[in-house]
Amino acid sequence: MNPELSEILNIWLSYFRTLLLEQFLPPEVKKPEYPFSKLKNIIKQIQNTIFLISTKNINPRLALEILMLQL
Repeated sequence: MNPELSEILNIWLSYFRTLLLEQFLPPEVKKPEYPFSKLKNIIKQIQNTIFLISTKNINPRLALEILMLQL
């Protein structure tokens, strides 16, 4: 996998994981606008894309386009 692509996908994964964890903050703290199920789905899709790009012989650009359509 391209190192820059790997870094970008890991940054996205970290960002959405942070948003997911913010769901468990107290009610006084402003929460993200995404519902829990949507965040969980986004994280799963990013992880799946990372897996496919790193282990399968697929076109990374096509995998990213599919990821963007699913988000």
